[in-house]
Amino acid sequence: MNQFKQLQWYPHEELEGFYAEPNGLKWRYSIIVNKGGLIKFAVLDSNYEYADGFPKNCITVEEAKEQATKHYLSLLKQFII
Repeated sequence: MNQFKQLQWYPHEELEGFYAEPNGLKWRYSIIVNKGGLIKFAVLDSNYEYADGFPKNCITVEEAKEQATKHYLSLLKQFII
């Protein structure tokens, strides 16, 4: 089984939410909780612009983190295969 470094989540200082910036990857992950409780998950490029198909609405922060992990794993698999 392959071992990989887990995403490390940090609190977003200016917005209510979290972000992860894996070293050496083009993509960054953002989870923002809007005032109404809406949770937005986004994959951002190196210019902090949304990747195609993002942002996405999530029901929970944990769901957003799971989606980020799936995206991250798919990127890592591309390097391995």
